[in-house]
This record gives sequence, C-alpha cells and structure tokens, in this order.
Amino acid sequence: MPLPLLVPPKQPTAPATGAINIHAKAIAFGEGYEQREEGGLNSRRRTQSWAWRHLSQSEYDTLVGFLSDNAVSGFRYAFPGDTERRWKVVDKIDWEQRRDNRYTVTVEVKEIFDP
Repeated sequence: MPLPLLVPPKQPTAPATGAINIHAKAIAFGEGYEQREEGGLNSRRRTQSWAWRHLSQSEYDTLVGFLSDNAVSGFRYAFPGDTERRWKVVDKIDWEQRRDNRYTVTVEVKEIFDP
C-alpha cells in the first residue's frame, strides 16, 4: 500500500530549513592515509523543518491529525519547488495557539527510503 500524500491546508511558510546528512565510514591508516566508503545505498538523507503559520482551528485539526496519524509509518510530500519524497516525523509536532485563535505548527521531518 503506498504511503498517504500530505495535502496541507496551506503550504509551509518559507523558508524551510534543512540539511543533507551524509553517512560515510572512514578508516585512518598511518601517514595521513584514509580510506572512505559511503554507508549504504541511501547515504544522503535529508532532514527539514517545516512551519505553518496563521492556521484556523479546522486547518490545524486537519494538519496535526494527518501528521500525528502518519508520524511513524511515513507519508509523501513535495515541498514547493522540490520533487516528491517520503518523510516521517522526527520526535514531535510542535504547535502554538495565539490569542486570536490562530495556530502555528512546526515539525521536523526525516526522509525515508523504504518502499
């Protein structure tokens, strides 16, 4: 069964922050010589932090419900200007309710490679 597609009520607020984490193994030998090797097929994993601001109660409920339901199993999403990737939530979903009953939701996600 394919992973569900995240269709947020609004696009995340730009700019999102991210990193490409490179997994490599290195063995140091004498005289400064080092042998390096990539750590597996998917050795370049992306992490990103997304934020949605000024969400209504219903937009908040929809977004947090989807992220919470699919936090571990993962979901598909194409950040504006990028290709569709598979993601999972890292640790937690942060939210804040302002005085005007608008919400801010922030989440850190990690790219996953399983089918």
